[in-house]
Amino acid sequence: MYDDGACIIYHAAGASGAGLFNAAVKADKLAIGVDSDQYLTASADQKPLILTSMIEAGRHGRVQRDPADRATARSGGGPAGLRPGA
Repeated sequence: MYDDGACIIYHAAGASGAGLFNAAVKADKLAIGVDSDQYLTASADQKPLILTSMIEAGRHGRVQRDPADRATARSGGGPAGLRPGA
């Protein structure tokens, strides 16, 4: 997907999707984790490329709010997320 022009990939496979982070390092592109804050278990070379993680909360998912410097270091913009109550 990175080779086809994707800038960010969100995987939906929990720990079994960890290969995404290896691909992100190889392509120097961003990735979004799932099911836990995968930044916490990523290797040092993967951490700068993990933009955020989606964590399930009941029937609705929520975006793991990451420190602003993680979100802005590569995007150049401000923190992003869902509007309150979404």
